[in-house]
Amino acid sequence: MNIFLGSIPGFNATIKAKFNHFLVDEISNFEETDGRLSSDQTSVIIDQSSILKRRAEQTSSIPSKRSKTETNVPTSINFECDIGWCKTFLQEKLSKSVFSNLQNFAKVALDNCRNKNIDPLKIGTFSVKLDRLLLHCSISYLFPQLKTITTPRSDIITADINGDFQQFQNLIGVEQTESLMRFVLVERLEKYKNSVTIEGEYSKEIRRQIHHLIGSSFGKFVETKTWTGNDGKSRIVVRIKQRKKKENTKESDDITAFTLWKKNTETHSAMQQLSMHLQLRPHMFKYAGIKDKRAITTQCCTVSGIGSERFQKECESLPSHLRVSNIRPVSRAICLGELAGNHFTIRLSNVHRLKQCETKTSVRKVVESALEEVKTTGFINYFGPQRFGRKISSSDTQIEKRYSPNEEAPIIGLAMLRGDFKRAIDVLLSPVENVTSPRVNDAEEAKAYFQSTADIAGALERMPRHKIREISILRTLRRYGTTDNHAYVKALMGLTHSARLFYVHSFCSWIWNKIAALRIQRYGRKVVTGDLALKKDSDILGTNSEANKKKVFVVTDEDILLRRVELGDVVLTVPGNRVMYAPNMKDEYMKYFQFYEPTGDIHNDSSTESQKFRIPELKLNAPGTYRKLLEFPLNLSHRFLGFHKSPITERLSDTLKTQSENLDTIECEVTGVSAEEVDGLSSGAPPLACGKEHSNMNREKLTISTLSNNTDLKYNSGSSDLPQCQVKVNGAAKNLPVCDVEIEFDLPPSCYATTFINELTKGNMNC
Repeated sequence: MNIFLGSIPGFNATIKAKFNHFLVDEISNFEETDGRLSSDQTSVIIDQSSILKRRAEQTSSIPSKRSKTETNVPTSINFECDIGWCKTFLQEKLSKSVFSNLQNFAKVALDNCRNKNIDPLKIGTFSVKLDRLLLHCSISYLFPQLKTITTPRSDIITADINGDFQQFQNLIGVEQTESLMRFVLVERLEKYKNSVTIEGEYSKEIRRQIHHLIGSSFGKFVETKTWTGNDGKSRIVVRIKQRKKKENTKESDDITAFTLWKKNTETHSAMQQLSMHLQLRPHMFKYAGIKDKRAITTQCCTVSGIGSERFQKECESLPSHLRVSNIRPVSRAICLGELAGNHFTIRLSNVHRLKQCETKTSVRKVVESALEEVKTTGFINYFGPQRFGRKISSSDTQIEKRYSPNEEAPIIGLAMLRGDFKRAIDVLLSPVENVTSPRVNDAEEAKAYFQSTADIAGALERMPRHKIREISILRTLRRYGTTDNHAYVKALMGLTHSARLFYVHSFCSWIWNKIAALRIQRYGRKVVTGDLALKKDSDILGTNSEANKKKVFVVTDEDILLRRVELGDVVLTVPGNRVMYAPNMKDEYMKYFQFYEPTGDIHNDSSTESQKFRIPELKLNAPGTYRKLLEFPLNLSHRFLGFHKSPITERLSDTLKTQSENLDTIECEVTGVSAEEVDGLSSGAPPLACGKEHSNMNREKLTISTLSNNTDLKYNSGSSDLPQCQVKVNGAAKNLPVCDVEIEFDLPPSCYATTFINELTKGNMNC
């Protein structure tokens, strides 16, 4: 983002020149790990920041997954799987007119199953949870063509047409669809029947569609199989999936915590590699947050189903980019967001001024001034670029360009929300644009091969074994084909739940960045009426939308007059289905929402404005949350690591030396630096003069021109037989002070160091 908070000019700098130039240590507060995990040792460093300690105390209250006995849901209900019982129960609970309306609505729904314009029927308000549960079950059993919904934050039950019933009715008829729906309901209530049989003279293609439809609708509970009877007719048997008993109850109930050290590896990929190494399912691994890929990071993780002794023994042969330490048994798994923050140690390379700078003192001054300003005024809390992935071209012509992302992850998230699952898979399997580059790896070549040939088997042969995500998708497409939308849903369901949710969150984060930049452009650094603000002594905890909603309020004229709110208290909404939006920015959110049609509608009630960010096919729900507009670095310190010669001088000299032996004529164009800065470049190469012809050694002519674009060096041979050589150069010219700076600081959870550095450099950060 190019909108910044500070007014001090930035400077040029390069980050992540090497992996050990970007160190991330999680500040964990999970059980016994109360402190900062160190990247260079296995011990724990206790953090002394009072602010982060307060955050740790607040986040430690995040509950673990509740057991069944801890919820309000009854462990058993007095429900009889009988049409007569259901009818009697409904007649007792509903008035005569409501029950009559329900019967008529069910008949209309059955006769007009393809009419999507039928309005839902309001059943009534029921405050007792057990009554609501029995009503849902009774209506679903008596009228399988209907589905019932309880309106969020109310006790109102409404009935609507069951979309699954319509699809099955088209394939197997009304009578067999009713039997199937009732069978599935009975299984969910654990009142088991053996099986239900679907009979009929169906073609092989129709039987395949039935199998796929049952699998996508009820695959978690039942399984299907086609068999041929003595009469030669094929039948489909639907039966309950058998629960697998744990072979070693003592071992499988264990939960082990450990510190994960990783280098140049995505968090999702690290979890998948560990799961393959230990032969465990990926969902058994839990972590508090996603860390940078191009870095060396440490974080606290847990794994279920394996004891600490066995885990330690199995992890002795991990690959060099993964290490584990501080292995210990714990009582529960870690939760997403259960951390106090992160400690960063970052080396900024090739730091120099944007304009001509004669002294080392001036470089020090501009760096120190920028650090002091951000420490005092903070920075816009943008989501970092690592949350969005590589840039790709968006081919969606239905969405206006400024409302459509051009990064991989948010494009996938948008496609998921729109129900365009094929588009999501196409982007996941798309290669980099310049696939002919010598630096492209085997995975990109495999993707390019699949894109050009659609040969799944060939792409699988070419795909490297460590690309677990791509292999899983390709295998699913090989099994289910590429013509049915069900196949793309299956392929996405092959990803872990956290990975699928990441893409949806990435799109929501992309919207937040756009709104944050617009908020600063529109209102500047002042609090205005209609902002959302965080109550004093409150903090946003994860994605618990109901709890977070009580901690924010709409700023009024009185709040501004009495100066109750500062800019640091202002929050913006990360979109979801259980959040409210700032009145002064709501219109901008709606501009983004209008270009896709997720499940549900936008509510106009000012207290419950929400977008239904639910994707039932992928079992995803994004409730939304709130994010501070500004953040501040804590425990900020820095040190200069010395000044050195400009990279331009070194690279220009080395390249000219190499090329001079083979080329008779070279035209060298240097852009982005002034004539005074270029004049006198030598350092082992022939002397160069700006804008002048120069003959030396075996060169007949050398011309240097100065333009004001990026710093590029282009060498063009006079002979058409020789290739053109182009070199990208980062840095300044000779005699300009260039230094490295190491900075250390702490940031709260979900706050990005790259965003902080981008504010320091005012967008002149090279990765």
